[in-house]
Amino acid sequence: MIVRARRADPAPVQQVALPSSIVRLAVQQGRESNTAMGHAISDLITLAFFFLLRVGEYTESTGERLTVPLRLQDITLWQGNQPIPHNSSNAEISQATGVTLKLANQKNGIKDAVMYHDSSGDPSFDPVKAAGRIVCRLRGRPRSSVIGSYLEPSGTPKRISPLMIREALKGATVAAALLGENINPHLVGTHSLRSGGAMRLKLAGYDELTIKKLGRWSSDTYLVYIQSQIGNLNAGIARQMAIPVSFRMIASPTHTG
Repeated sequence: MIVRARRADPAPVQQVALPSSIVRLAVQQGRESNTAMGHAISDLITLAFFFLLRVGEYTESTGERLTVPLRLQDITLWQGNQPIPHNSSNAEISQATGVTLKLANQKNGIKDAVMYHDSSGDPSFDPVKAAGRIVCRLRGRPRSSVIGSYLEPSGTPKRISPLMIREALKGATVAAALLGENINPHLVGTHSLRSGGAMRLKLAGYDELTIKKLGRWSSDTYLVYIQSQIGNLNAGIARQMAIPVSFRMIASPTHTG
């Protein structure tokens, strides 16, 4: 009965991996909104993409979870090999060349995982610049403040939710359709950032160990995020398979008893 029930279940709907072009558009839209909420969403999306973050690692979580969302104290900015104190001026923070994030606890139970990125070299899409803006935004607030915090013009503190991230990504996907991007917005969710980051690493030629380490996968479950329907991944494979190749079969030894 259990087997029959499983066969009757519809296939799970997997969230589609977002290409970096759409992620960049979502980041741009957030910056152009000229609102504290939009700027916060923009910076969180940037960090989530580059660091392959799970949504509960940078937004407000509900219920009891192992994951501890990233806090101000978990961000370290670097200029070369020297850390930049959070109370530094905006000008000093803007000189950062690298950033580390430390996850106090994760879904898989691994504690104090530290990840590093240096600057992308593109100020409009750079994990170091995004982290620097978060530090400046939260300056003067408790070090335990989650990085998804922001202040409304009235001074009321607010936090970015997973729904806000999802809606920003869907909005960018709809806008990108006008530019020829063929992505169904109904298949876009918060996992689309983590999957998109993993796909971008794969297409850039990085090996599975690098992808697993950055995404903090302890098993081959990361393969779920390497989506085979991405045309770039299989480009040229059929051409290579069609080339005639001869090979010699090695017969197994005859058993003589």
